[in-house]
Amino acid sequence: MLRDTYFMLQFSDYTFVQDPAASADDGDGTLLVPLADVDKEAPQQLEVTFPDGCLRVFELSGQTYFVDTDSRVDEFVGWSYWEDEYGLAIQVLLVAEGYDVTQYPGY
Repeated sequence: MLRDTYFMLQFSDYTFVQDPAASADDGDGTLLVPLADVDKEAPQQLEVTFPDGCLRVFELSGQTYFVDTDSRVDEFVGWSYWEDEYGLAIQVLLVAEGYDVTQYPGY
């Protein structure tokens, strides 16, 4: 279920997983946010305050699934949010209840 509202988050409150294909200076990666920290529904937008004080708005882009290569079963991971104004490839992943974030690639 989706909400039309937005939710404000602090970047430093959550786990950031750097993109393994990016250099350390790029800052590209995924911010993992448990759904329970937002509510029981995914909003259309998330506002994230970064450590430098910059506020960025991330728009819902869709659901994220991983495929178990052995069983070929799709596993629902959560909702993916992106912004593209700042040149960084940062995704905010609103992690679904029941998904073990320690299984996220690069965690």
